[in-house]
Amino acid sequence: TTQVYRFFQSVDREQFDHQNPKATVNPVYRFLHDRIQQAAYSLIAPDQKQSTHLKMGQTLLGDASPQEREERLFAIVNHFNLGSTIITSPQERETLAELNLAAGRKAKTATAYQAAIAYFEQGIQLLPTDSWQTHYDLSLALHEEITESNYLTSNFVELERWASLVCQQAKTLLDTIKVQQHRILGVSVQGRLLESLQIGLELLRTLGLEFPAQPTQADIGQALSVTRALWAEREIHDFLELPSLTDPYLLAQMQLMSGLSASAYIAAPLLMPLLICKQIEISLQFGNCPISVFTYSDYGVILCGVVGDIENGYAFGELALTLRDRLHLKNSYSRSGFINYYFIKHWKDALSTVIPALERAYQDGIETGDLESANLNAGTYCAYAYFQGQVLSDLLPKMEAYRQITTKHEHLHSLLLETTYQQAVLNLLGYNQHPAILSGELFDAETHLSVLQVDNNFTGLFHWYINQAILYYLFNEYQPAARISKEARQYLQGGTATFTVVLYVWFDALIQLRCYPTADPEEQPTILQQVQQQHDQLRHWATFAPTNHQHRWELVAAEYYRVLGDRGEAIDYYDRAIASAKANGFIQDEALANELAAKFYLDWGKEKVAIGYLQETYYRYAHWGAKAKVADLETRHPKLLHSILEPTDSSVSLSNTLMTIAPATVTVPATPHKSSSSTSINQTLDFAAILKASQALTSTIQLEELLNQLTQIILQNSGADRCALILPSDTGEWQVRAIAIPEVTDLCTQPLDSSLDVPFKLIQYVKNTLETVVIDDLKTDLPIIESYLQQQQPKSLLCLPLLNQGQLIGLLYLQNQLTSGAFTHDRILVLNFLCTQAAISLKNARLYQQAQDYAQQLQQSHLQVVQSEKMASLGNLVAGVAHEINNPIGFLSGSINNARDYVQDLLDYLALYQHHHPDAAMPVQEKAEEIDLEFLTEDLLKLLNSMEGATDRITNISTSLRTFSRADREHKVKANLHEGIDSTILILKYRLKANEYRPAIEVIQNYGEIPEIKCFPGQLNQVFMNILANAIDMFDEMAQQTTYSELQLNPQQIMIQTALQGQHTVEIRIRDNGKGMGEDVKAKIFEHLFTTKGVGKGTGLGLAIARQIVEEKHGGTISVDSTLGQGAEFTILLPMDT
Repeated sequence: TTQVYRFFQSVDREQFDHQNPKATVNPVYRFLHDRIQQAAYSLIAPDQKQSTHLKMGQTLLGDASPQEREERLFAIVNHFNLGSTIITSPQERETLAELNLAAGRKAKTATAYQAAIAYFEQGIQLLPTDSWQTHYDLSLALHEEITESNYLTSNFVELERWASLVCQQAKTLLDTIKVQQHRILGVSVQGRLLESLQIGLELLRTLGLEFPAQPTQADIGQALSVTRALWAEREIHDFLELPSLTDPYLLAQMQLMSGLSASAYIAAPLLMPLLICKQIEISLQFGNCPISVFTYSDYGVILCGVVGDIENGYAFGELALTLRDRLHLKNSYSRSGFINYYFIKHWKDALSTVIPALERAYQDGIETGDLESANLNAGTYCAYAYFQGQVLSDLLPKMEAYRQITTKHEHLHSLLLETTYQQAVLNLLGYNQHPAILSGELFDAETHLSVLQVDNNFTGLFHWYINQAILYYLFNEYQPAARISKEARQYLQGGTATFTVVLYVWFDALIQLRCYPTADPEEQPTILQQVQQQHDQLRHWATFAPTNHQHRWELVAAEYYRVLGDRGEAIDYYDRAIASAKANGFIQDEALANELAAKFYLDWGKEKVAIGYLQETYYRYAHWGAKAKVADLETRHPKLLHSILEPTDSSVSLSNTLMTIAPATVTVPATPHKSSSSTSINQTLDFAAILKASQALTSTIQLEELLNQLTQIILQNSGADRCALILPSDTGEWQVRAIAIPEVTDLCTQPLDSSLDVPFKLIQYVKNTLETVVIDDLKTDLPIIESYLQQQQPKSLLCLPLLNQGQLIGLLYLQNQLTSGAFTHDRILVLNFLCTQAAISLKNARLYQQAQDYAQQLQQSHLQVVQSEKMASLGNLVAGVAHEINNPIGFLSGSINNARDYVQDLLDYLALYQHHHPDAAMPVQEKAEEIDLEFLTEDLLKLLNSMEGATDRITNISTSLRTFSRADREHKVKANLHEGIDSTILILKYRLKANEYRPAIEVIQNYGEIPEIKCFPGQLNQVFMNILANAIDMFDEMAQQTTYSELQLNPQQIMIQTALQGQHTVEIRIRDNGKGMGEDVKAKIFEHLFTTKGVGKGTGLGLAIARQIVEEKHGGTISVDSTLGQGAEFTILLPMDT
């Protein structure tokens, strides 16, 4: 082909073909400009355009390989479609319909849903009017796809039209299942939940599956009993190995029930467990299918939220995720993520780890076209991020972005959930004149609550009621809070298994305790009894997830003891709740615990103590960003907060102080920043937070911990939603070492010049100029705009140098994807101050790391010296002993041979004498009888043979001693590992024998056929010695605590097994049946100086030396596998030729 432009006329072509009959001509043409192409296209006569497009489509299709056809599919189909009206052949029209089906599916996969709809519609138009009879499969496929695409574009009118057509024309009920699913989903996302349930239940009835019209708790109990019987005696993870479910009717039932679960959860909570239990029955009895991923997750929800079986519920959730990954169900990531992270994970995992997972699940939904799950994840993220205590001013833009997307998708019940929480945040930020009332610009309670009630939306109602109760409580309106909390109880099923249920139990207990003093005397015992039950429930939940719930039961305990008048216990539990909330990052709960403690001390008359707690309350709420709550505190306690609220001296303002400490050279964008600050909050608050962050940085010395802490502190104080830290390596190469988003830091070592995660040109500019650069909306004259920034399009970005005594230590890059002007002048000053501290800390961390490396080297040298000295001493000792043994043994061995000859001669002589003189003198005969001459002549030679055997055994022992203690050379030699193990056992044989405390220890040797390997045999013998000696020590220790008879019934054994692993590795396993070890011991067993033995009994060097010998000297591995009470097994893997 050629890119040279030339005219290629038909005459030239004919002449070329004549001259080159075997040549192929395939010139490639290209227009110099789009306008030229448009002009050329306009020259084509209108009546020839269709035929031209058709010819182009046929040419492209005919000349393309299968791969090229796939790559050019859109171009080919577009040309064909433009000429489709002149295609009359039924076969060609059918082929083009199939091409449109393929193009539509490709467009749908790329989330180009409108283009996909156009292709599917074109494919339908190309079919004959009787296509449902003549081209059934193709017609069904096109109609299924266009129905789904209309659902994905929220075009519910067209969805219903196409779905109805399929239901009329389909040959079987099973052929309608796919479009019926999208029909149900379409009705559901519009908020018509009861209608979606009605459609689905009617279909299930047609498939032979019927559920009670009004389910009862008895129905649920029966269903749960049936399902539990199917798995109670089995290991949950074994369900991964179930066969595949293939029955089409069961598959259809599973699909429909799974699709109905979400609507049932919201609008018919008593139906949901029945749907899920039936799915579990089908999966466990008939096998797994892709829907089983959701089934197991949903069942985990039931176990956690309905049954209260958190351990097994969590296990079913893990089963679902593992099955999803095994089946590679990318399209299921978003929905399975939503179920697990919204309903299950928080029961055991920290809420802070759940929130980023919800963001990933949202993104998975957007990428795969699972918009319903994406929207559900978005709504859940808004709620859980709020519960975790994310800074409200940072959270609000994310909430708004998600709300806009959900509005676009017309996902009504997710939208109502999001607006509920966003309205609560707006109230706390001070955007509502009545912050205690959950109604405003976004969520009009009068309008929205009636909609929720009409739709029977238990979930939406529950979330509004709990949030309204919390706001009333926070703003000290306890009676309205109690009334709303009581009403919320009827909708509690709408929050089954969610984190919100825990919050309801917590706040309801706190509300009741605040109302206790004014309650009727006859009601007070009931209140205390209910609170005691709630306290016990919270404490039970805290045993599974202490990071989430420890402070909750502690705060209820504090308030409980307050009303009982037990001040000592109340004081203790207030402080414990404050500490727990702080340690686990729940800043708003920490503020609340401080506030309740302050009220406690005020009621007691301890005003000075109360002031300290109240100031902490003020700081915590201010840090959270709850301006309305801060203003409420200022109004209620002006005198107690006087030291905070008094105006500051401008001469010592925060800005001036930071400018003095850490001056910066700043390159700013063309448009000035808008500075935003609250005059009602003293700058002392900000300065305290900054100093606290600075102290956190200076107190961290470990490099990885510092990188984690630094990036998160920067994110908390900067207004950024993404942060990257760039540092030089030991060789001077600049690397991206950390990339962080709120709550999550990813440590890495990406070379800067090849990283796709940061703007290279901007960072290079800052590295070379040492200037701080801040840019809004990518408006800048600096030569730094490149592909990364063009793709990301951040609204705000900032890059700062980290300097220590004028030396560049590192670089910090920050961006905010949603907010322009995020990096204000004051924030830059704060960041510059923190970066100054960070540079010092990074320098110190590097020095500390170097010191650690040196210490490690010294430790290794120490081990080598100990090992060498130990082997040398042992070698000298054993060699000396062997030498002393060898001399007398050599003499004995030779003398026994001579003695045998002498004795044989004497016996021959005696026999000859008896033959010739049978009648010897009487004294001779009497002496022969006295000494039993006949026995002596027979036994004497046997005795000599036994003596020879004993000397041979002593010789073998001497040889084994030399084998064990052989001096290693500077290079490896080939050696027989079995000989080394045998010599070690022989040396330890005296310790293996029975003693007064225990029977003999049995050593079982199961040797495989392994070749000699290149090694340092003496060093390996020391490894075997250390492991075997430790086992004997352990058995001796056990014998002190166990009776002799018990040990006889359960013999102590050491099993040694050798085998080949693959073609190049030898495996040695040494296992005992002793007491085993726990995870904490197992994690440290090979550490230098770690020992479990008593003082004077162990040095902590044996296994550390063993690891060094195996891994460093031989390039192998040594590991231990052990469970308490079940013994321990050491596995050594050695390469044969290294």
